[in-house]
Amino acid sequence: MAVCTDEFFALAKTEAMGWDMPGLPLVVVPHPLAKRGDAECRAFAADVLDEVAAALTADPETLEAKYRAKTLQGRSGRRYRSLFESEFNAPDAPPTLKGPDSIEALNRLFLSRGWTDGLPVLPPTPARCQAML
Repeated sequence: MAVCTDEFFALAKTEAMGWDMPGLPLVVVPHPLAKRGDAECRAFAADVLDEVAAALTADPETLEAKYRAKTLQGRSGRRYRSLFESEFNAPDAPPTLKGPDSIEALNRLFLSRGWTDGLPVLPPTPARCQAML
């Protein structure tokens, strides 16, 4: 079982599939958590407590069927424009995202979305990925 924010559900689903766990229970809370107060975080936890308990105690086959089929609809009122070519869940995830050209702009974007704690992010360009491999 894993807990993730709605912003990272598609990534978590893709990772679970990549590890051959397409039915991994993914419990979703609102994004971002970093700048929320204690009371709001407690409320989020209370909202998913029953789902967490069920994910830890329910029959594995039932869980796998339920979570294999789980998707999230695009959030209405989303404050961010999608970085991907389309809204997606893991099965049709695009291979890359369209982001800013400069490292500074990319870091500002990641920070504004709550994807980083402010430490620098070096984008994994195709050339950098190839060099790593």
